[in-house]
Amino acid sequence: MSTVPRVSVIVTCYKRVNYLAEALRSVLAQSYDDYEILVADDSGMAMARKIVAGCAQPERIRYLAHDNTLGVASSIVRTVEEARGKFIAILNDDDVWEPQLLEKLVTALEADRRRVLATSDHWLMDANGNIIGDLSESWSVNFRRSGLSEGVISNPAQFVVSGGPAINITSVFRKEAVDWSLLVPGVGGAYDYWIGCMLATTGRPIYYTPERLGRWRIHEDMETARRDPDKQENSVYVYSRLLQHDFFRELKPVLNAKLAETLFATGRNKLHFGRVREARLAFWQCFCRAGNPHALIRLLVTF
Repeated sequence: MSTVPRVSVIVTCYKRVNYLAEALRSVLAQSYDDYEILVADDSGMAMARKIVAGCAQPERIRYLAHDNTLGVASSIVRTVEEARGKFIAILNDDDVWEPQLLEKLVTALEADRRRVLATSDHWLMDANGNIIGDLSESWSVNFRRSGLSEGVISNPAQFVVSGGPAINITSVFRKEAVDWSLLVPGVGGAYDYWIGCMLATTGRPIYYTPERLGRWRIHEDMETARRDPDKQENSVYVYSRLLQHDFFRELKPVLNAKLAETLFATGRNKLHFGRVREARLAFWQCFCRAGNPHALIRLLVTF
């Protein structure tokens, strides 16, 4: 590792620590050597301190525990302020990397100074780390990665809006290419999608490799499995801002459909938790935006 590391790896954690040591080991096992690790503990309780202290190569790791919970978007912004690398890679505490991830993706970025993002496909695995092959392939299809060849993405906006790059699993990007002032609390858990969109708005190249360079873990404590009345509001914020700022004009119908779909999901979440007035508003906004008859039926039911 050089005096000033080339890559800053941000490992995010919040209360859950049962997979953190494995995530850190996967970073420390990288074939690429020029990186630092910043563990961003947003629990407000320094829960991960002992795990980090017990890791090999402590000189690589800085532990940043927030006194109060900031939310994942603000936690990442604060951690980026401490990052010394020109490249940023983000890894969730419950996921892992393959040993060649940094080597392959950093090499792709350094091959062309205009490239802002290098990303790859990834595996899905169960709680015990066993790869789920069929589900991995179906996700590659759903997120428009399946069939893509290695190289520069021909339509980066479409790739990003479709959710192609997994920013918080298998991506490395240039720190200077992101306007970090736009990563506000309202982005919340959709920060990875939002960062991808911001990188695409630069108009600079995005590089993709179909090799699966990471593993995304499915388990009962994962964030996407949590039911919460406000859970979808982060995505509503992101799609609304993309449309408001006209970032991807040619994809406006796609973004509008995604916003309507997210508003419908928001309405269902609110209704499930008995927040009827908020649910009614979400269903009404969904109906007005997309004419969804199911949203109108749910809206009427709230009365």
